[in-house]
Amino acid sequence: FVTKLNATGTALVYSTYLGGSGGDVGFGIAVDAAGAAYVTGQTFSADFTAGCTAPCTVLDATRGGSFDAFVAKIGPSPAGYEIVSHRVLVQASSIANVNVSCSSGNKVMGGGFSIETPTFVKVFGSEPSNGASTFSDHQWNVLAQNTDPNNARQVTVVAVCASATLLVGHEVRSQQIFVPASSSSNVTAACSIANKVLGGGFDIETPAFVKVLSTEPSDGGGNVSDHSWNVLAQNTDPNNARQTTASAVCASALVLPGDEVVSQQASLAPSSTANVNVACSSGKRVLGGGFSIESAVVQVFSSTPSDGLSNLSDHRWNVLAQNTDPNGARQVTVSAICAQF
Repeated sequence: FVTKLNATGTALVYSTYLGGSGGDVGFGIAVDAAGAAYVTGQTFSADFTAGCTAPCTVLDATRGGSFDAFVAKIGPSPAGYEIVSHRVLVQASSIANVNVSCSSGNKVMGGGFSIETPTFVKVFGSEPSNGASTFSDHQWNVLAQNTDPNNARQVTVVAVCASATLLVGHEVRSQQIFVPASSSSNVTAACSIANKVLGGGFDIETPAFVKVLSTEPSDGGGNVSDHSWNVLAQNTDPNNARQTTASAVCASALVLPGDEVVSQQASLAPSSTANVNVACSSGKRVLGGGFSIESAVVQVFSSTPSDGLSNLSDHRWNVLAQNTDPNGARQVTVSAICAQF
């Protein structure tokens, strides 16, 4: 393992395992001005990176022959990287904005929501906003309605942030359309040229009629995208068109080494609830994420950077979904955007 302590030896600055199931030997270690450790040695492990968690990057993760040399960089944690959250009780029969801000000097990359129960709590929006109808570069907002006439219900908003100095070209882009009556439409917000998407969100006119079937890094044509965010919305109102907005948080591709979009699909059994979880590649951190559900019979409780066990995670995205169909299984897909921060 490699561990860095603070100057007084009272706390960890960073720590990670290094090595796999075979024999591994460290021959040398050096530290740069930023506090990152560089380790070199020899490995007999085919799974050398198994324990190497962020902030840990191995130069070449493939073993050549029965043994090989290795070079790994560990730490420091990216300047300002953080996951912040805020939970409130939305009072009975009321609507509230639930907002969380990045620390001073940080900007938002992505965000999500968690609600106590979709039976009573309806989500109008989960987006980079100040909660006052204005897009924000350092806040994430969830607008939720509690239809329970008797009890307050919990709503949580989560934002992933990093130092503004790292996010060159940071921008929030959006696209709004009217979804025609009794129809479904894709709404796609694209980043500026040379920028890539970090995360994104949605806003709908009313959950009484509009159902969000997906909010994910996609081009709207069934293809995963690294530069646009797409929302697929279904309008069940037979008489009126309804508004839907997609928002994308973007930054220069030059500041996102090793960026990737990873996804995981699961089939939810009839009348069941399950976590669907996807992990970033070794050494990478999650920036933002989203979901796609097969149909409106699937209800989403949460879409957050989490391990699915109620713990926030810097390298996973989790969706908790319920299939209300008593007869058939339904698909749920979770997506995460990751990079070597």
